[in-house]
This record gives sequence, C-alpha cells and structure tokens, in this order.
Amino acid sequence: MALLGSQVGPLRRAGIQVRHDQESGYMHHKFAIVDKKVLITGSLNWTTQAIQNNRENVLVVEDQDCVNIFLAEFEKIWEDYNPANYTFFSEHEKQGLEKGKANSGTKI
Repeated sequence: MALLGSQVGPLRRAGIQVRHDQESGYMHHKFAIVDKKVLITGSLNWTTQAIQNNRENVLVVEDQDCVNIFLAEFEKIWEDYNPANYTFFSEHEKQGLEKGKANSGTKI
C-alpha cells in the first residue's frame, strides 16, 4: 500500500508491525498513547501540512481513566485490523498470517 507521504513502508522495513483498515472512510481516530500513561489526541492529522498550515487542536492527557478508555479502543482497532481477520484471505493464507509468516511488506 503506497500512500503519498506515508511512512508505512519504512516502518515495515524496520520490522515494526503496521496495520490499516480495509474500508473507505471508516477509521478516523487521531490519537497516540505513550507508555500506557499519556494520551495525545485532537483534530491534528499528524502531517507536515497540518502541523505547519492548519488550525488544529491537540490535547495531552495524563488522567489514567481517560488513557484506559483510549487504550481499550486502540486494542479493539488493532485486533479488528489484524490481517488474519481479513475476509479476502484464503484459510491457508490466514494460517500463515497467524503464525507470523506473512511478508510484512506485502501490498494489500
């Protein structure tokens, strides 16, 4: 999957697992959780364009109850976008994905 300005390829080549949704216009969350203790969220798209030119808002939250809500949402999204759960893979391909045998650079 090649996205203009995307860092997905370099992250995958560095051995970092990256997941993305397969649906158009569905997932629009913009948040990060640092060490399960700090939440960073807001309207910011996390692009150079947005940082330099847009009027955005960003909140940094250290309230553990709030962090836990977003952490639960992240874990749900992470599992929802597990390639092993994609319906267009054959059972043989799913087994390989579940065992970690898939090529992390595979274009989907």
